[in-house]
Amino acid sequence: MRKKLTFLNLLLVAALVLGFSGGSSRAQTSGGSFADPAFAALWGRTDSLVANGIVQRSFYWGPTAGVIKQETYTDAPSGTRLVQYFDKSRMEINDANADRTSPFFVTNGLLTVELISGRMQTGSKTFEQRAPAAIDLASDVDDLSAPTYASFQNLMGKANSAVGSVVGDFITRDGHAGPPPTARAIPNVTIAYYEPATGHNIAKSIWDFLNASGPVSATTPSGVRVVTQTLNNPWFYATGYPITEPYWADVKIGGKQTLVLIQAFERRVVTYVPSMDAAYQVQMGNIGQHYYDWRYNNLGGPQASPTPSGGAVPTATPGSGSGLPPVGGSALPMTLIIGKPVISHGATQTVTVQTAPTAHVQLICTDSNGSRFNNPCYRDAHGPTDASGSYVFSWTIDAGTPTGVMTVTAIANLGSDAHGATSGTFMIQ
Repeated sequence: MRKKLTFLNLLLVAALVLGFSGGSSRAQTSGGSFADPAFAALWGRTDSLVANGIVQRSFYWGPTAGVIKQETYTDAPSGTRLVQYFDKSRMEINDANADRTSPFFVTNGLLTVELISGRMQTGSKTFEQRAPAAIDLASDVDDLSAPTYASFQNLMGKANSAVGSVVGDFITRDGHAGPPPTARAIPNVTIAYYEPATGHNIAKSIWDFLNASGPVSATTPSGVRVVTQTLNNPWFYATGYPITEPYWADVKIGGKQTLVLIQAFERRVVTYVPSMDAAYQVQMGNIGQHYYDWRYNNLGGPQASPTPSGGAVPTATPGSGSGLPPVGGSALPMTLIIGKPVISHGATQTVTVQTAPTAHVQLICTDSNGSRFNNPCYRDAHGPTDASGSYVFSWTIDAGTPTGVMTVTAIANLGSDAHGATSGTFMIQ
């Protein structure tokens, strides 16, 4: 049930939006700071209400602001552009001198196109070729049968209009699309719209979501108010145009096998999960997280060989492609020490990260298929275990941990002033 907009709630919204309209480049959210007031205003319009429990719906960007970077963009006046990562996208300012009142002053990247094709964009017509991302796009990170971005490589060719027909095709991890292997009941989801620009159909559940109206934070002549407006205007602003057809898939969500409808758009992946509560059935995928991991943490691509012996793993040079480059400051020195180079299920693994005291350290693991494996390896530490800056992580290698090579990536930062990353591997037998 939707929460009532109390006077206290409205005061909170007013404070948020007024904070976004100022000149500060560090307007605060509950979990991070914004790189530019335009980023804060765009997030605040839809997602401040969700983050603060005023409305119940899925996020457009995510609950908090994320990592800030200057990324190479050959068409920008300076050769770089300001970007900020969110769970569900990356906001960009391609030209800081452009008209700030334009609705397209802030854009969000063609992340889906890059992840599916492996072509990382460095300018409007320049690219760096990488491997397509073998990262699960709509499931738990340890679901080894769910489709990845790479699964859609051969499914971007144009289709004919199918408006009014029922969506019935499934997609598998190996990229096969077609009827389910066995007869089964699926929800009666029809095609509502055909986009001629890219030659793809959009499922009605997703089309309704992209054209929905709802409460937003808006500055009106009478002040900051919660008003009802179209959430996404124009409908393709956040997602771009569709680049594949919608496909059903059987995936694991929250450890439970679940039927989900997946459709890839230029900028986002949108999913429809009929079994979820109505307010959350349609959601933007966490493509901002996935793209960041692919671009900076080398996830979803070929994995390194196991470390032959224990002890310290050589420190990666930030900016070398193995981790985070320095942003707006210096690179953090880092050393990663893996306790056991070969370990069995039921044993305890220990990883020590040596870096600057007071740094925020995050530990991420990926299995031998390149899939991110958050449980139980993923850890997040905001303070050191001792004054020297040694962060000690330990966890049990349980029965659900895949056998084979496990890659551990440690990421550290001191706000937006300094960053570092390093990685190593061990074998699970």
